[in-house]
Amino acid sequence: MVRYGRQTVSVDVDTGALLFDRKAGSFGIERVSQSRILQIVKLQNYPAKIRMVVDSYHNTPREMTFESARKCDSFCQLLLLMKSRHSQLDEPDVVSVFVGTWNMGSSPPPRILQSWVTCCGLGHTPDESTALLPHDIYALGTQENPQGEREWTEQIKATLNSYTEVNFKLVAVQSLCNMRLAVFAKPEHESRISHVNTASVKTGLGNTLGNKGGVGVSFFFNRTSFGFVNCHLTSGSEKVLRRNQNFVDILRLLSMGDKQLSAFDISLRFTHLFWCGDLNYRLDLDVQDILKHVSKREFEELMFADQLTRERQKRKAFFNFKEEKITFPPTYRYERGSRDCYLWQKYKTSGVRVNVPSWCDRILWKSYPETHIICTAYVLSDTTMQPPPFFHFRDIVSIAFGM
Repeated sequence: MVRYGRQTVSVDVDTGALLFDRKAGSFGIERVSQSRILQIVKLQNYPAKIRMVVDSYHNTPREMTFESARKCDSFCQLLLLMKSRHSQLDEPDVVSVFVGTWNMGSSPPPRILQSWVTCCGLGHTPDESTALLPHDIYALGTQENPQGEREWTEQIKATLNSYTEVNFKLVAVQSLCNMRLAVFAKPEHESRISHVNTASVKTGLGNTLGNKGGVGVSFFFNRTSFGFVNCHLTSGSEKVLRRNQNFVDILRLLSMGDKQLSAFDISLRFTHLFWCGDLNYRLDLDVQDILKHVSKREFEELMFADQLTRERQKRKAFFNFKEEKITFPPTYRYERGSRDCYLWQKYKTSGVRVNVPSWCDRILWKSYPETHIICTAYVLSDTTMQPPPFFHFRDIVSIAFGM
């Protein structure tokens, strides 16, 4: 719901119309069908405001102001979904993708994973009006997953079906030891998906052990190429260089995508490449300082000590990749079943080892220039199991309608 002058405006996705309710006036409800909406302009200087062109480009645009930029983004998403659902185009204008990563710590997951796939948790969450909308594509990466491929994919499929009532199809699943990457898509997209490839790279001891490494799935969605990578990099606060090398090895050796582009690393082969996993980059800061900043939700201050941020700035790893701003606490190393306590001391026969809380679990992406992506959520799940972060985004081919 949004204010437009003295009116309120709502989106009826099912019937494909905007409803302008005058309430105080005598003209009732004005119904504007999706075919009459020609263009939406988001104002950079006013993130909670849009201009909408209806019927003719010569008409005066209707300006709408929202309670917040988040509400504005959700309204635009609903409009795009409505246009895509009811337009006469053979292909969708908007593709919505969910990417999730989860180090399961070799523990079985809860039976239902709805909080994961609906972005319930801490951080940049979606507005409640869009949170339950099913995405077109789901890519879920796990590390230290104790379940077999079939058991895991069946559980994910059951979770998606239970809350979306959509019978999602498995595009592909790729495993390396206990690392998994499963990709699902809506059934209506089955004919649009082609050239599916899967691959894996070992980066464990001597690049021969599969306890660390990466797995990938790639495909074409119509003429747009998508690549997804899930990885588990070397652990240990001091092993930054080793993690950087793991990244480079996966980047160069993961064999997927168009074979004609095999001379290039995978960061150059896809329209959109999404990279998730337990990257294991740590915070170079005393544990008590970290805990103090976390208690005050001073995450930006902590990012100055984040190894991954530093290595990206030095162009040593994930150069030219993007990441949404982090607004959730470090995901490592929570006490199991808790969101309040970190187990940062690990007792061994050789002594006490300190594992500082860090953002080990990350999701980044890289897209071709002139492509348009809106990240609509980057969240730490509220499940009390080992917590996974995730985000979802919308790839907007054109925000100007009727072209």
